[in-house]
This record gives sequence, structure tokens and C-alpha cells, in this order.
Amino acid sequence: MIWVSNKILSDLFYGNIVPNEKQFDRDSEFGKAAAELVKEEEKLRAMLDGDA
Repeated sequence: MIWVSNKILSDLFYGNIVPNEKQFDRDSEFGKAAAELVKEEEKLRAMLDGDA
């Protein structure tokens, strides 16, 4: 159990856990817009890398 506590503290320290991130419903208008933004970002990165 001590290992788990140390792992959590380590993750917090190194930024692997961000406790102040906001959560949202992926089916909400914001969630759908965020998903669309991710898709467009992936397309743009592929174009910039020359993969498209």
C-alpha cells in the first residue's frame, strides 16, 4: 500500500496527474466540439509532417 501512495505522490510531482483539470460530458456540445478540434488538429499535423 505504501508503494501506491508513493506512486501517486510521484505522479503528482512529475505532472502525470493534474488534479485541477476540468471534466466534461463528451456528449455535450463542448465535448463534441473538443472531439472535432482533436480530429482537425490530427489532420493538420499530418499535413505539416507530409503524411497527407
